[in-house]
Formats: sequence, C-alpha cells, structure tokens
Amino acid sequence: SAAPKPKPTESSMDVESEESTTSSVEDIEDIGSRGPKLKKPTRPVARTKKRKRGNSPTAPSQALIATSWRDALGPPPPKGDTEEQLKVWLVYQKKKWAWQLEQKAFRASLGKRIRSEPDKTSSRPSGTLGSFIKKTQQTLLNTPWQIIQLGETNEPGVLRLWVLVGAELHQLRLIVPRIFYVNQRSPRTETEDALWRKCSRILPRSRPSYYLYEFSVPEQLYREHSQELMADLSMPDIEGIYETQVTLEFRTLLKLGCVCTVEREEARRLAASSSRDINTFSLHQLKMLSLAQQPYLKEGVAKVRHIFLYHHKASTGPRALMGLFMPATKRALVVILDSVRTNQMPNLNSLIAAEKTAKLNKGKDADELPETELSFEVRVETEFRQACRQIQRALQAYRDEKKGPTLVAIQSQMDIPALVSSMPGLNDFPVVPIYIQDMDSLYATLDWQRVGAKAMLRHYLNMETGLQLTTEQCRYFHVPLGNLPADPTLFGADLFYGRHLQRHNCVLWCSQTDKPDLGGREADDNRLLTELEESTSVVTNNAGCYSTVCVELDLDSLAVNTLLQSHHVNDMEGTSSSVSFDLMPQVSIDEMVGGQTAVLPTYDETALCSGAFRVLRSMVNAWIRDVSLHRNVFADFQIVHFYRWLRSPNALLYDPALRRTLHNLMKKLFMQLVSEFKRLGATIVYANFSKLLLCTKKRTVEDAIGYVEFVVTSIRNKELFHGIQISYHQCWEYLVWLDLSNHGGVKGNLPKGLAGVGEGELMTRRTNEEEEGEEDEDEEEGVQLNKDDEDEDDGPEIIMNWNMVEYLPESVRMHFSA
Repeated sequence: SAAPKPKPTESSMDVESEESTTSSVEDIEDIGSRGPKLKKPTRPVARTKKRKRGNSPTAPSQALIATSWRDALGPPPPKGDTEEQLKVWLVYQKKKWAWQLEQKAFRASLGKRIRSEPDKTSSRPSGTLGSFIKKTQQTLLNTPWQIIQLGETNEPGVLRLWVLVGAELHQLRLIVPRIFYVNQRSPRTETEDALWRKCSRILPRSRPSYYLYEFSVPEQLYREHSQELMADLSMPDIEGIYETQVTLEFRTLLKLGCVCTVEREEARRLAASSSRDINTFSLHQLKMLSLAQQPYLKEGVAKVRHIFLYHHKASTGPRALMGLFMPATKRALVVILDSVRTNQMPNLNSLIAAEKTAKLNKGKDADELPETELSFEVRVETEFRQACRQIQRALQAYRDEKKGPTLVAIQSQMDIPALVSSMPGLNDFPVVPIYIQDMDSLYATLDWQRVGAKAMLRHYLNMETGLQLTTEQCRYFHVPLGNLPADPTLFGADLFYGRHLQRHNCVLWCSQTDKPDLGGREADDNRLLTELEESTSVVTNNAGCYSTVCVELDLDSLAVNTLLQSHHVNDMEGTSSSVSFDLMPQVSIDEMVGGQTAVLPTYDETALCSGAFRVLRSMVNAWIRDVSLHRNVFADFQIVHFYRWLRSPNALLYDPALRRTLHNLMKKLFMQLVSEFKRLGATIVYANFSKLLLCTKKRTVEDAIGYVEFVVTSIRNKELFHGIQISYHQCWEYLVWLDLSNHGGVKGNLPKGLAGVGEGELMTRRTNEEEEGEEDEDEEEGVQLNKDDEDEDDGPEIIMNWNMVEYLPESVRMHFSA
C-alpha cells in the first residue's frame, strides 16, 4: 500500500493560502487582458473560492472580532484636569470612534453578503425545538385567549388559567395582586418603589375622599401584614380601607372576562426578552376583548373535546355510581360502589341505544347528541378511594393519548375542589361543573344499578345541549365556561354591576356577608340592623262579599319599572328631588381640590347611595336594550331576577340602603297605581306588589274582561306605568273575601288562550266567531251536542280556602268544614 502523504503544517497552510489569495487577486485585476488563459489552473482557483467563502475579503481584524471597544482598546484613560491628560483621552476617543466606524462598516458589508448570497441554512428544515418554542410564544403573545376556566392554586396570589389559543389549549399562571384603597386625612410622603399611587374614586355611601391611595401588593405580602392593616383602621388619620374583601378570582373576572389578550407593549417586551418559557403573566399585562373582536367558542364546544364525569351517591348507605365517558376514544368506564362486589349492571350498549332512540322520537336532532358507539368497561369497588383510582387511571391514559384540547364536564354531588383532591388527574384538564342533581332516593330500589345506569346515560346524552346553553350564557356574561356558579343570574348581576361601577370610577363594596364593605364602618351603621321586609309593604285589603265578577291580575316588573321611572315618582306626588332629602349637599371646588372635604349631614340614606342608584339604573337600561334590540333571552332572565338579586344577602354587591331606596319608591308607585284604578271606577278587593284583585261590578265574564281591558289600557298609556306587566290569573263569579289566606267562592272560566291584558277583546271576538261558525256547521247535530255538553258540565267549581280552620277548636272545626 502507498504511504500516506504527510499533512502540511499549520504554518505552511497559512503561507500557501496567503499566496493563493494574492495570486487570485492579481488574476481578477487582469481578467480583461488575459481572457481564457485563466481556465488552466483549476486547483488553485478552487482552493481560492473555498477560502473566500470561509473568510470574507473584508474579514475583521482582531480588534473587530472583540465584542466591545473596551475589549479591543483596553480601559479608557481618565479625562483628567491637565492638557496632557486631555490629549491622551482625546486620542483614545478617536481610536474608539474609528473602531466603531469599522465595526459598523463590517456589519453593513456582512449584511449585504448575507442578502446577496444564498443561505444554505435556510433550506434546512426549521422544525427544531427552538423554532417551535418561538412560534408557540409568538402565537401566545399575539393571539386572543379564550379562557375556559380560571382556578385557584396552592400558591397565594397565583391563579391557574386554562386558555384556548387558536387550536391549542394552554395552562398558564396568572399573578393577581391584592388591590385595596386607603382613604387618609393627610397626604403620604413620596418614596421610591412605592406600592401605592394617588387616585380619585367615588367611595361607597358617598364618603368624602380626602387623600385616596390605591395599593397593589403581592398576595403573600398582604397576608403577612393583614393584621397590621386592620390595626391601622383605629388610627385617627385613616378614614377607611376599602375593597379588602374582593376575591382575586372575582377581580380577574371583572377585568378579563372570557376573552383577553396580552397588551401590545407587554407583548413586545416579552418577545424581546431572553426567556424561552413564557407561561406566567401578571394581571396588568392582559386586557379584555369584546366578543365583536374575538367570538368566544364560536363553534360551541365542538372545537374542544369533552369528557363527561358522573357521580351520584345515595343519601344513606354506600351505594354510588361513577361514570367516565370519553367520546374521543369511544370508551367509557363505569364504577359501581357498594358494600359487596355485586355486578347487576344491564347491557349498557343496548340501554344507551334505547335512550337515544327515545330522544330522537321526541324530535331531538341527532347532531346534538354525543357519541353513543362506546366500549363500556364496568368495575365494582367497595371503597370510594379505589373507585377514584380507577377514574384516575382512565384520565391518565386519555391524557397520554394526546387527543387535543379537552375539558371535563362534571356532574357530582360533591364540591369540585373535594372531587379534584380525590382525583388529582383532573388538574390536567379544565373543569366545567354541571349543576344538575338526581334525587337522593334514586338508589332506594332493588334494581338500583339499572335505574342508576339509565339516569346516568340520560344525563350523558343531555350533556351536549347543556354545555351549549351554558356557553351562550357565558358569552352574555363575559365569564369563562368553568366559572359559572350554581345561581348564574345572581352572579351575572354582580358581574354586570361591578363592571358598571368600575366604569363610573366607583369603589366596590363586595362582601361575603350580609353587610357591605364600607371601609371598616359597617359595624357602626345601625341602620343595617333595621331591615325592611315585605311585611311593611303597602297592602290594600277590603273584606266583604262580592256577587259580581272579580278578576285577579298578576303584576310583574314593578321593581324594574320603578327603577326606570324613579325620577318621575316625585313629580306625581307634586314634589321634586331638589326639595327633598334624597340628594347629597354640595361642597365647593376648593374643598374638593384641597382634600378638606367635611362630612356634611345627610338626613336620608337615599342621598348616600344616589350615585350607586344611578349606576344601577344604567345597568337595567342596558338589559332592556339587549332584550328589545337583540332579543336576548339571558338579559330577560336578569330582568326577571333583578329584585331577587337586590334583596338577596348572598349577592356580593348587596347593599341594604339600595334595597330600601328602591322599596320606598316602589311603595310610592304602587300607591299611584291603586289610586289610578280607583279613579277609573274599579273596586280594589286586594292588592300587593305582585297581585291585584278587582271587583268589576259586571255580571258576565266577557263584560268583566272588556272592562278590565279598558281600565288597564288606560293606565298603561301613562309613561309612569308603561313598564309594568299585567296578566290574567283567574276570575270569580261569586267571592267571599276576608284576606289572602281566608276566602272562598265560585270560580269562573277565563277564555282559552287569554294571557296578557290587551288580548281580551280580540279573544272574545274570536270566541264569538268560532261559536257562530260551529252553530252553522252543526245545525243538524245540535241536539246531540247539547246533550254531550250537559254530560260534561258538572256545574260551577267552588273553591274554599280558609286557613282559620287550623286555629279553631276540634268540635267547631268539624261543623265549619261541613
């Protein structure tokens, strides 16, 4: 074999390369004169081209290779005070400027070379881990987030966000600070890195704002110093501390809603940072988006796969049934929990097929039903812990299969946090609770497994419809799908009112108790103890015997109508709010600017909550606009439950002063309504905020309905009563009336299809026309029809409702009932 050629030394290679480079430069100079003679030396030319690609002709020197001018030129000399030192410093600066110019020119030439020459690395596949992470970060920072669930974590001040970004589901950490307001009588001293800032807000109950500061501190720091903060309330310099009872979750829902995005400036800053793992955000970095900018789950929950977890336990005994349905994998796990291992479960495939057929026969659309071709696995356990382990394993197996974005819809008697603690695998999915419960005695039968399985499969088939309905309600509330509580109307009213208050620059008085957060003064407000209940309502009752037709009417939306017409109520009484005690005394501008606002006397708490009352009216106006313009059924639900929310101590923004203010206005409006009925000649038998019983003095039901139509239409033409909904309930041909719990008489029959007032005359005409047509058509069979009518008519219906019987002696009670 031939001996290997000796490798050239490093110095010889440098010399050879320098010579070849020099010769190549000279050949290029003489290209025009030599012509084709340059084609002969092929090897040196190839070596020269290879060398050019490795090192540019404008290759930098050692000074340019340095990362900075300090590394290239050394540390700068001091400027000094003498002329010699100044010259040395100036020479150094000139060298530095020259180095910077060379560096700039080199970068410019390098950029031109990169743009002109084809980049071989660009043709390589870009599917590296770094490019994938960068692309994911860009999508996360620039794409709107659709929040599926917002939940708490074990870390104080950190919430878990499940967001749908494009087609990917992300679990993110959200840092929410504790924000509260301190109202001081003297200004604070400005310091660096302060956790507070001076602001201007409207305080609850129109408390004067002296020097109001907004504190934004980490939750952990707030918990460590919460006792000190409460002790500061006793200091004479502090008037009050507000919004200390607003939960982090509620504050986040107020600010972000169900669709949000990263602030543009924050997105640029995070994209420019060197952090590769962006999964933690602060609340101030995000902003809410309207549904016009980004629809929320536009395709319902079809874009997100779902798992259905069912759990129901008997009220007594260990009997329980758990089911995990995974339509994406076409598998279902059913766990029976009993004291003995007895499997009496029927064939679930045939059972679910029968339930599906029954729903389709009732007109259910097949597209609204979930997957029914499932492979069922039935297990029997005697301990709840073992049953949870079975569900846990199935969830882990589904997670490992990576079927895409998935949520878990849970229908259980247990609280969601308790269920998650028993099955930690639920933390890997966003959780959506379904607030439907079976009766406690469902398993009190011998074949309880068949009955329970049938109920479980029925709930599974209804899951799709329930999730779609919940999603539509979440769109209107602008709240994540997994954060809708069991009473959505009360929670929705709190959300709407809180956002309206923040929009009007008001401080919230959220509280978990029946006393609002008044900055620490709620214990001093004795008016909170004097609650006005419905017993103080204005009730009109005229006991007697009425031989003519009496019509009972139902009144709805009295509270909403009173709220909207509150500025006209005093006008009907001949007074105005300018001469009453329901307005706050005005202060001068100098006192407001100087922070020396005195506590002016007020004689009615209506004046204290006048600002919040106006915000309340604007919120209800928005609901009515949604109903009238967009036909939104959820806005109609909010209007129906408005007065219940205002009276409920369980509401977060419950304020007894607001309730009493509206209650007093309702009494005034109700008295005006009763006086209008009396003015038009009607006799009031009984009347309260929801019921009106009129004696029409008419002998027939048709005449009585015509009279009521005339009276109610005349009243509703007035703007003050235009929003009150009046509908027919029943009528009496003869009535003996003592009070609401003690009355009796002969009940009359209202025309069929008669509901709201205003349809009575039309319905009467239709009834007469139909009767005339039937008489013409059935003229020959009239005798037989009359006989049938006589057989069907058993006489008038007599109703006796006398509650006083329960308080009579036993001997008298028997004679009274007879």
